[in-house]
Amino acid sequence: MPKSYLTEQDEQNYGRDLIDFSMRAAAQAVAPAVADLQQQNAALQRQLARETRQRLDAQVAQAVPNYLEIDRDPRWHRFLLETDPLSGCSRQQLLNDAIARGDIYRVVAFFRGFLSEYRASNNDGYASTATPRSRARSAPSGRIYTNDDIKNLYARRRKGAFTEEQWKAIEGDLAAALKEGRVQAKTYLTK
Repeated sequence: MPKSYLTEQDEQNYGRDLIDFSMRAAAQAVAPAVADLQQQNAALQRQLARETRQRLDAQVAQAVPNYLEIDRDPRWHRFLLETDPLSGCSRQQLLNDAIARGDIYRVVAFFRGFLSEYRASNNDGYASTATPRSRARSAPSGRIYTNDDIKNLYARRRKGAFTEEQWKAIEGDLAAALKEGRVQAKTYLTK
């Protein structure tokens, strides 16, 4: 329940009718500003979602150069309809979750899982593409980023805290951090 700024003494002094009138007048006065802020917030959320998806697509393209070709393959879609043996969920559901979270490692793992499953037949045209990189990682060297660090950097970026040159350097380090395992992402339960 929101904090009440009115006391019983206020109601006794001014009466319920005057207080109700004042509250409605205040709500009417701020309603356009609140509506405008809600629209701006929704637009920023859509823009952030587009940028996040574009970055994810670029990272997937770097890790699996022929991912668009694979995505057009009916076998890929059948693969995604199957149930994941460990989770009991459909692979498509798990992939959608990984995409929504921006989890590049899980997204790439689905493509690589498909490739390794269908590579065995050696007649699928994928035998020489998207060779998995070694999973072994050395200890990360450089800044470790958390979700909050990344969120704060993007918030500062939107406020104009960085020059274009500074921002390019930050984005480059973020991309490198993602590849090198220097991002300690928290897993959220909602999309």
